[in-house]
Amino acid sequence: MLHAEPFPRKVRADITSLNRRAVRLRAVPLPCFRDGELAASIARDGGEYRMLSDTFHPAVGFVAGWVCLVVGFSAPIAASSMAFGKYLHALLPGVPPIAAGIVLVVLLSTVHAARVTAGAWLQNLLT
Repeated sequence: MLHAEPFPRKVRADITSLNRRAVRLRAVPLPCFRDGELAASIARDGGEYRMLSDTFHPAVGFVAGWVCLVVGFSAPIAASSMAFGKYLHALLPGVPPIAAGIVLVVLLSTVHAARVTAGAWLQNLLT
């Protein structure tokens, strides 16, 4: 059967998807350049909060800090502790995975909160 159009629908969808991916890949370095330029122009400590507060408004930096805390740090910690719990449960079937993950997070948080040097030593040991 001959098609009246140059590419069938499936091929057109694949080409469109590839074009979108190519545009995204070209745009990946742009935030790096932007952040580098901002860091060079704002030569003070504070990271993302400082850049956003000085560039836009302090409220933007405050909200970005909370978003980073909740999404950028809490989610990976929870996922890692859940993975630890599942691995430990595979080794020791009597240990509930969620409880093991919670104990790990509380234990590591306590070490880090107690003394910075102890937390740094533990971090160096585990990584």
